[in-house]
Amino acid sequence: MVKKIVTLNDFSNVLSSKLCLDVAHDPKTVLSCVLIIIYADRLCFEGDDDCSDNDYNNKHTLKILMTIKSANLKVHAGEVAFPGGKVDQLDSDLLATALRETKEELGITILRSQVVGQLEPVVTLNSNFTIVPFVCILDNVQDTTTTTATATAANTRNNNNTKRNTINIIKHNVDEVQTVLEIPLIPLLQTIQNDPDPAHNLIEEMYIFTFQKHVIWGATARILKQIVDKVSKQ
Repeated sequence: MVKKIVTLNDFSNVLSSKLCLDVAHDPKTVLSCVLIIIYADRLCFEGDDDCSDNDYNNKHTLKILMTIKSANLKVHAGEVAFPGGKVDQLDSDLLATALRETKEELGITILRSQVVGQLEPVVTLNSNFTIVPFVCILDNVQDTTTTTATATAANTRNNNNTKRNTINIIKHNVDEVQTVLEIPLIPLLQTIQNDPDPAHNLIEEMYIFTFQKHVIWGATARILKQIVDKVSKQ
């Protein structure tokens, strides 16, 4: 059962782990990586005169950044997913893949130092991908439109006190991403159900999550289920 109130620091603590940048996988599958971006829509910022430590941890709505894939893609078209994609031979390691793909899809630069951990790899049911999920915790994500070609990581209001950064979404890549979703995290995790489609349960137990009219299923849902399990243990 997901707690009704969980702070950003709680998620950072629960999802932090040592990174494993060389993951064994079935050679019949295509290795790919995604980035889970969790952040807070803050009502106050650390360092504000009227913002106590308690306010800083609790006056926010936790969100998770997801995308709806372009309908023109050959695989997983129109599905809700995390930013990410296939490993390229020029990538230095698996984390480099996740960061590169996130920048290509969303136009944002995430630093390696902002990645706090990773979850267990998951395998897609039909498309034969092994997906390695990395976790990034940020103070805030701002959806902005500028003429800048790339995004920069900018400190939130008080540069000396903030532990994480604010990231600006400049412009998503319409060839790969139809829509960027900023989803309230706790309500999303609380929608978990067993996947009712028998065809989706051929390999292992499957789940679905819902946000508005969108149904999140398959490998993406199994990644979210790992977050549910970790949070529920606290």
